[in-house]
Amino acid sequence: MRRLVLIVAVFVAAITAAPALAKDICVQNSFSQLFKFDGVKLLKGKTTQLTGRFEAFGVNVPIDGALTLDSDGVTTRIGILTYPNAGGGAPTSVMWTMVGDKLFNATGSFDDGALGSIDGADTWTNVSCSGFPPAFPNRSPVDRAPGSIK
Repeated sequence: MRRLVLIVAVFVAAITAAPALAKDICVQNSFSQLFKFDGVKLLKGKTTQLTGRFEAFGVNVPIDGALTLDSDGVTTRIGILTYPNAGGGAPTSVMWTMVGDKLFNATGSFDDGALGSIDGADTWTNVSCSGFPPAFPNRSPVDRAPGSIK
């Protein structure tokens, strides 16, 4: 019995110590816009960089941001920024600040004018990444926009 308890304890410790697996996460917001976050790593109690793309006005617009998985291991805090006229898309920078779960089912706000104000509420719902529009032409999906945060 002692041996079984020890084996289970070692197994649990190995699982919790294993590095977080990176996966793509896609969401659709309350305005039917799509977001794809590439290679997301959820690290409990830590902040990690987010990169991806936002489908706006029929084109892919690069996004950068950050994600924090709270110490409860459930709640995510997400902040992202798009870039003006990236790929001929969004005419201005847009920023989202969201709170949700590990699949980015989230609620929060967006700012699409002069940054520094809240322009409205938004809701994200996790969706399959299989139907997401093609990646940026002549770039990998994780390349950043010129002048973006490195």
